[in-house]
Amino acid sequence: MPRKTKDERFGKSPLRTLESVQEMAELIHDIHTRYHLIHHRLHLRLEIDNFEAYDTVREMIEKGLVHEISFMDHSPGQGQYRNLEIYRDTLDKYHTDGSFDFDAFLVREKKKKVLSPDQLRDLCEFAHSHGIPTASHDDDTEAKLRINQEIGVDISEFPVNLDTAKKAHDMGFATIVGAPNILRGRSHSGNMSAAEAICAGCADILCSDYYPPAILHGIFRMNSQYGIPLPQMVNMATRNPARAVGLGADYGSIEPGKKADLAIVEVLDGYPVITHVLVDGHTTSRVEYRR
Repeated sequence: MPRKTKDERFGKSPLRTLESVQEMAELIHDIHTRYHLIHHRLHLRLEIDNFEAYDTVREMIEKGLVHEISFMDHSPGQGQYRNLEIYRDTLDKYHTDGSFDFDAFLVREKKKKVLSPDQLRDLCEFAHSHGIPTASHDDDTEAKLRINQEIGVDISEFPVNLDTAKKAHDMGFATIVGAPNILRGRSHSGNMSAAEAICAGCADILCSDYYPPAILHGIFRMNSQYGIPLPQMVNMATRNPARAVGLGADYGSIEPGKKADLAIVEVLDGYPVITHVLVDGHTTSRVEYRR
């Protein structure tokens, strides 16, 4: 969720303005109930130091514009960026002219205020009252998981180490890992291996993490390289996420009465490829591969 005041640590982008996000949310809402091949939903990500967005988030929930909320904390020294050198390298890529003062940034970060647990609990309760699931992001300790459990969080996105992932899974959080992590063989931030978490039985959901094709390839990589059964991996990409976000009654598995949105996959030359797509049981796409 963008801020009204400037925060350009990750560079400038017209997509990060409050006006752009609200316009995009309205567009998604406008087409959500129409006849469409894809019904997009909005995942709203809220940095916990973004005080200005608190009322805006509530307004967007009331309008039915939001379908999931994540509470994020990208403060240096914890979560995804426990390693400050990795954080410095990440920010340097957005400021290639050398204008970004990292040391001054660290000083500001240590002094900043964040939304209180009571405020986050209020947003959780308000979201739940509208049927919206909530998630935490980059959990790195059991203590953080306990706080998230107390305020009502449902999902743990990208726990950064295996111990936290195991604890999140045991505590009943739907635990998410990213498919690009599987294809890379590691986390881009030096954190937990998604494959290791899946093999340890503490990952429930496989998400695209900004690269949609990675899901399909990740499923088959886990099967061919690590021996994880395909049905288990498919459930991580379909059934489990559908249940976690409240869509399990209509989507996620092949059962009578469900929407029958299906993808038929073949492995050709060692790569999984989609040959047929069905929406509501009707074929909308068919591809024939030739030698």
